[in-house]
Amino acid sequence: MIACDVLELDGDAEKRLTAAAYDRWSHVWNLARYTNQTIYRTALALLDVRHQTVLDVGCGTGLMSATLARTGRRVTAVDLSAAMIATARRRYGLAADFIEADAEDLPFDDDAFDAVVNLISFHHYPDPGRAVAEFRRVLRRDGRLVLIAFDRRSRYIQLAQRVNGWTKRIAGRSWQKTPAEICALLRATGFTRIEVRPVPYWIKTFAIVAE
Repeated sequence: MIACDVLELDGDAEKRLTAAAYDRWSHVWNLARYTNQTIYRTALALLDVRHQTVLDVGCGTGLMSATLARTGRRVTAVDLSAAMIATARRRYGLAADFIEADAEDLPFDDDAFDAVVNLISFHHYPDPGRAVAEFRRVLRRDGRLVLIAFDRRSRYIQLAQRVNGWTKRIAGRSWQKTPAEICALLRATGFTRIEVRPVPYWIKTFAIVAE
């Protein structure tokens, strides 16, 4: 067995590595329509009629964006992967506005959205505190963040992080977090109403609703 050393990368290098990996996976990513339905349904149920303009951060090929658009909402969606964005535009370009952008540096004005949705991508951000600050900045007063993430305490996540050096490189140094760790980041950024809920999924998963 050959050991796989994990290179320490700076934030920009981590982002380039992650974007390149998801560029390669973009042509098969729509299979998530079959595997992630519980996650999409959970996120949608955590929004209400007040949330009509929504930003989908880490949108991939646009599956959640299209789900939101079918409810009549105005949807803007961003992803770091150019190929993911290209696929999303090709499949769902009439439903949402898809933009290649960095979650840690969102190209939008303050107070631009009623809600921000972030599904299973938070672990890819080298500076998660900066990403959370960006989520807060673009939300209108009393806007809502719906964040769904895998729990670092999951046995599967712990095993993957321990034995798969390649996965660790793609996922970055911070990787998955616990609900308490993300809640601490949210409080530090100014979110005051925060609720954690379990999400039924084969990997231990949770949803955070914050305002």
